[in-house]
Amino acid sequence: MMNLDQIQDNIAHEVLMLLLHSDEEVQNKIPNDIVDKLTKLATSSSKDINFNNKNVIDEEISKEALDIFSLLYYYYVADDNVKKEILSAWKNNEENN
Repeated sequence: MMNLDQIQDNIAHEVLMLLLHSDEEVQNKIPNDIVDKLTKLATSSSKDINFNNKNVIDEEISKEALDIFSLLYYYYVADDNVKKEILSAWKNNEENN
């Protein structure tokens, strides 16, 4: 399991909102203990997120939340081919930063 103890409340809330707006198949593959931990961490969040007809980019989701969501997707949802694509994108992003 990922160590979620150091995640800030707003970031946890953002990750939960990304999960809630994902396909049910994605939601069902994320372990309940991770969702429970994110929920507990997010309880003190004051961030208002509303995806009504908005793109994730338009909602100003933090890089940290997007990183955590991509890790969750990689470890629990992606098949081997998608994992290769994700790894390639991560390496490309790392080289460009």
